[in-house]
Amino acid sequence: MILRFRNVDADPADPVETWPYEAVVTAVERGGVHDWARLTGAVRRDPWGELSRSLEDYLGYAEPTGATALLERAIRSAREEARATRPRRGRRPGT
Repeated sequence: MILRFRNVDADPADPVETWPYEAVVTAVERGGVHDWARLTGAVRRDPWGELSRSLEDYLGYAEPTGATALLERAIRSAREEARATRPRRGRRPGT
């Protein structure tokens, strides 16, 4: 299935980070595995970025589906990984 946006000033071929909120919602609701993989890739690259926060906002009220569960898990695991790999405050690397 090919993802198409209606009444949104974006193209599905654009980087997902540039999609407006409505396009993200459309991708979750009507997209396929390829589209969800693109979203999860963007979440992994920037777990607290604008796309991740928009997605998190939508998932807070979306009807539960397999796609919403996958995306919630992607956000959670990307943030956990980011927390685990960032240097601790007040400590220099190697100490």
